[in-house]
Amino acid sequence: MKIIITKEQYRLLVFSLLETLVGKLSIKTTKDKWKERQVNDDYHNLYDESGEDIAVIWVKGNLRNKGCKKDLTLEDSFSQALENYIPYFKHDIFSEVLIEYVYKHTKIKCDCIQYEYDYKHRVEKNYDGEEVEHINSKTRKYNVKKKKKIKESVDGKSSLENLIYQFLNDDFNPDKVSGFDTNWGDPKILDLYRNYGSLAFGINDSTSYIYYSDGTLEIMPWVCKKLDYYFNHLWYSVFKTWFEEKSGLKVSMMVDSKNNNRLLEESIDNSNIVEEIMEYAGIKYDGHEFLERSYDNFGRTHDTVIFYFRLPDDDFTYYRRIHFLTRNNKVISVDSAGDFRTIDDAFRYVPTDVLMDYFIEKGKTYLENFLPKRYPNDNK
Repeated sequence: MKIIITKEQYRLLVFSLLETLVGKLSIKTTKDKWKERQVNDDYHNLYDESGEDIAVIWVKGNLRNKGCKKDLTLEDSFSQALENYIPYFKHDIFSEVLIEYVYKHTKIKCDCIQYEYDYKHRVEKNYDGEEVEHINSKTRKYNVKKKKKIKESVDGKSSLENLIYQFLNDDFNPDKVSGFDTNWGDPKILDLYRNYGSLAFGINDSTSYIYYSDGTLEIMPWVCKKLDYYFNHLWYSVFKTWFEEKSGLKVSMMVDSKNNNRLLEESIDNSNIVEEIMEYAGIKYDGHEFLERSYDNFGRTHDTVIFYFRLPDDDFTYYRRIHFLTRNNKVISVDSAGDFRTIDDAFRYVPTDVLMDYFIEKGKTYLENFLPKRYPNDNK
């Protein structure tokens, strides 16, 4: 049987759903936390009636979508919850109702909205042969005021990557290949490399980078120091891309010539990126604990771990939850998770899969040690 729903009926349905799931909204505003690094983000965090964060309104900074003044971005866990109730979005109306709902409770009128939808679950085996569930989704970016989709950057780079890339273009383009009458970007660079095996690139008569025949790019300390000041280590991968595109030379490893410290390798280990970011940003990780066990309508077991964080100069404890699907006290997959990216701006510059894998692994290890003691009869 085919069921037809009108636009007005759909609008009322979404609004009623929000009243039930969200209730009254509360708001917290953050300003200019990263001013010294030229990433000036002003934003509002939105919380539902139970205190769960459901969205961010980006007011200023590079995380706003192009052409937007107040950009409403839904948290991933909230988007998943909505899709469970409304599996098919009439996207334009859905966007308008969400913005109306936020305005009703905050008096902030957003002109743009971004959210994930069409979630697909897939299970893959990791290196240990264990099955791990991954979730893919599509991204909807829509300007409600102009009534049109927001186009992605043509080069596929994030806002931060574009900022760093432009910074490199403005301040770090070499004047010449040292010892040769050849400018940066000259096709002759490849011929010189083939003939001599290594090349030195200079800026204002000072050597800036040396490229070696094994693909190693040695970067002078003054360059590293300046880029570290503005971007910490977030410039490494952008620099590699920038250098390869400008020179036509393939980089397999980057090193700081001051101490021969490896900045980036072809197969970089991302395992400590999250910890480095937390240390740099002053995010205190206050640990995690078992929150609850529940069962769904299919009799499956769900165990929840809650993670705690504190930010510098902030007495408030932030938390995020990960809901695991378990069997016989073993983690089978992740059922759903809060958006850890919104704890602090710094986490938004860590690849989402790296960030989430870090905390998922912590939660999995903790549960598989804790559950057999808490529920000994479920071990088999």
